[in-house]
Amino acid sequence: MRTIIAALIGVAALTPATVAGAEAPDCRTPVTVTAAAEAKVGGADYAGPNPADHAGHLHMMPQMQGAHSSHEPQRGGSFFMAPNKMHHLEGVYSEACGFQLFLNNAFTEPIRADRFRAFLRAIPSAEDEPDAMRFLVPAADNTMLAAPLGDEVRRPFEIELFVKFPESDAPERFDILVPAKNGTAEAADAKVVNLDIIGRKIPGDTDVIRVTQDDTVKLRWTSDEPLSVHVHGYDVQQAVAPGAVAEMTLHCFAAGRFPVTIHLEGEHASHAGGHGGADGETVLLYLEVYPN
Repeated sequence: MRTIIAALIGVAALTPATVAGAEAPDCRTPVTVTAAAEAKVGGADYAGPNPADHAGHLHMMPQMQGAHSSHEPQRGGSFFMAPNKMHHLEGVYSEACGFQLFLNNAFTEPIRADRFRAFLRAIPSAEDEPDAMRFLVPAADNTMLAAPLGDEVRRPFEIELFVKFPESDAPERFDILVPAKNGTAEAADAKVVNLDIIGRKIPGDTDVIRVTQDDTVKLRWTSDEPLSVHVHGYDVQQAVAPGAVAEMTLHCFAAGRFPVTIHLEGEHASHAGGHGGADGETVLLYLEVYPN
């Protein structure tokens, strides 16, 4: 791991021109980085306390008021909340542009990418195909980190993404499944589960959702109060507002039993019940993914 960290530190010497696919005009995604975003939690100019040191009472931190209210992908990719509670990440893959990593502050606002270091390991499903490792480098406009994959890896495959945050000593790992080219059609045929949250519980006997590894499941949420639903293990989070349906599509590549919880913000968090902690987290049900 020390060798990998040293390589991450040295990757800044690479030039954006190394990522030819990401620099092509048709691969650029409009992103605006503002000084206001950089001044908030997770930005380059933020100098306040680390939310990870106050995980039990995030709602008490004035710097976090309004944070984590949006956990939806902005560019159709895989969205993650970082363990440090300061950043959000979105990884986007396409054959034409390779892999692109967008960084956001705690408020899901774009921030510049050059403070972060990252590399990935692409693991093909076919046993006779070798893994591929790539270092990500900043794009010319500093709005993302990117790396080409070319024809070396074919769908479907899994990406192990390692990101070193400015506040950490070692990289964090995030797993992303790149489905087969007919993944869109497969998602349309996904198992659909409608879940209504009433009084911070799901009425009836729905306490476990059972699927098989590599299945796709679409969770359609409604709630009688504003909150966020968090699938642990997959680290996917979705905001749910009263009077609207929020959809969460999961490609269940990892087998296991994963708690699905709700996060409450502000004054709602201080009155959380159930099995939640002081930060207003309550277990709703469990996702059980059985090996295929």
